Amino acid sequence: MSKTTDKIHIQHLVEICHQKGLREVVLSPGSRNAPLVIAFDAKGTFNIKVVVDERSAAFYALGKAQQNKTGVILICTSGSALLNYGPAVAEAYYQRIPLLILSADRPTEWIDQGAGQSIRQQNVYANFIRGSYTLPQIVEEESKSLWYSNRIVNEAINKMAFPIKGPVHINIPLAEPLYNRIYPTNISPKIQNINKAKLELENSRSEKLLNRWHKANRKMIFCASQAPDKELSQILDLLQNQDDVVVWTENLSNVHIKNQLSCVDRFIESVDENKWDEFKPDLLLTLGDAVVSKKFRFLMRRLRPLEHWHVADEVVEVDRYMALNETIQTKAHHFCSLLLPESKISAKPYQSKWQFQEQCAKERHSIYLSTLPYCDLSVFRYLMQNIPAGMLQLGNSTVVRYSLLFDKRSDLQYFSNRGTSGIDGSTSTAMGAASNFDGICTFITGDLSFLYDSNALWSGIMPDNLKIIIMNNGGGSIFKFIAGPQTHEKVEEYFVTPHHVNLKPFIESMGKKALVADDMASLEHSLRELFSNNDYSFLVVNTGGHDNEQILKNYFKYLKP
Repeated sequence: MSKTTDKIHIQHLVEICHQKGLREVVLSPGSRNAPLVIAFDAKGTFNIKVVVDERSAAFYALGKAQQNKTGVILICTSGSALLNYGPAVAEAYYQRIPLLILSADRPTEWIDQGAGQSIRQQNVYANFIRGSYTLPQIVEEESKSLWYSNRIVNEAINKMAFPIKGPVHINIPLAEPLYNRIYPTNISPKIQNINKAKLELENSRSEKLLNRWHKANRKMIFCASQAPDKELSQILDLLQNQDDVVVWTENLSNVHIKNQLSCVDRFIESVDENKWDEFKPDLLLTLGDAVVSKKFRFLMRRLRPLEHWHVADEVVEVDRYMALNETIQTKAHHFCSLLLPESKISAKPYQSKWQFQEQCAKERHSIYLSTLPYCDLSVFRYLMQNIPAGMLQLGNSTVVRYSLLFDKRSDLQYFSNRGTSGIDGSTSTAMGAASNFDGICTFITGDLSFLYDSNALWSGIMPDNLKIIIMNNGGGSIFKFIAGPQTHEKVEEYFVTPHHVNLKPFIESMGKKALVADDMASLEHSLRELFSNNDYSFLVVNTGGHDNEQILKNYFKYLKP
């Protein structure tokens, strides 16, 4: 039996985590958190990963939790370490990903008294946390303070999953000595569980909703970001056989159906502005969380469906389209299965109009792309067709938007940090996700996002099944596409912020090997080499100076009727 910390409430905290099924720990080293480190290590049942950079550590934990669904424990020392977790905690909050943040703290009496590495840590994540707790400072065996500490830990872990998944923070004041070790106590903590009920609608409520569904002549189901759900895909595949139902699926929805409408931006740009009323749904049913397409959000706000229903097993009321009138708490596949009995056939089939327009958009898309020189858009066409099956992690800004222009593949699972949509931490997230994924994981990122999170490279968290492709166009090219920045005379300096880092030697300085593509021929060769040669983990695709923004603008112009 290994010796553990002499702090009884920390022993119990570790045991409660174990009893509740948590197994993954991401640790940021320090000294004040020594009792936590000693106790988790002594238990011997936890998979502990040490990541020095706290920001990278938190995103790495987020990626792991994205895949294992049960939650990941994050441990840091006191002071600014906790603040460095902030961006990933906010992302986890908006993605509803369970994280348990355990922060060591100085004794309460020394806060604001000039003690080193001390800040006001209590409730530090107030605006983006599911629960904030502080353990009692002095805890003795067989005392009310131990019962209270255990109760807090139970409640906090329960709150990671109920009523809404997300991050939870426990702040832990720890007095010296920090490194004392003893054999574990024989007193076991009490475990408090919450048993979540199966979410099913009452029959009377279901009947009322079904009556309204059947009365609507034009129904649209829009699927946004969510984890893969084969049952949902099968049900939606059957639903789209109804002439008055259209199913739209963004790639991050991980919904795969026959004849799917998945290229949202491509479709929207192909429709005559004066004909949108012909496509307007009477009833919009939305599934999933974050919506990538800004064009879709603006379109629905303009069209304003008569009814908008949102289905989610965790109720978060978000009125994206200024039309929400029903939030339905149940599993998406359960609710959609209720809609399967055929509704009436429209006299003017709604779906056929969409399918015809989709074919027009696809044809114009293919014609335009067949004429392209080497550029961002032609590179994405090749990548989206030729990366191997498995998981695809997408960086933010231009990368995730380019991906929307190409047909979704059923052999890929798509993920991106669209909770807050920041460029920070995407590489670390991909590393964490790949570490919990059985298969090839490809991560496509932009150059600035990659450099922003470059501490992930030397941290020792890169799994062998991850391949990273960096779109190096010389800066934040998103600001060359969106309206506004181009009107400023210093757009390059203040918005695009071009960099002058030679990425290949930069990567190699971290002990990694990288391939480089400068044209289509070298891209084709390098991509094959990347996935067939284990010596290489990175591919730098240089597209700077190829007028990428004008090519993309011309693409959308070409789609217009």
